[in-house]
Amino acid sequence: MSTHTEFRVEGMHCDACAESVERAVSRLEGVEEVNVDLASESAFVRFNEQLVSQVELNQAVFDAGFEVSSE
Repeated sequence: MSTHTEFRVEGMHCDACAESVERAVSRLEGVEEVNVDLASESAFVRFNEQLVSQVELNQAVFDAGFEVSSE
């Protein structure tokens, strides 16, 4: 089943940062679409919740060197 989430990403300073987040999240099995907006420091992810969880999405962002905001 496909769903989506939006969250803030802290620590991005340039386009390369946003691309790093997109690349890290898109590598996860079950991720269908990733759009990271540097200006708003946000990420939109469409994913299959039977294959990947929000926790795994957050971990991929963290592993890329950034933080998912709790706000």
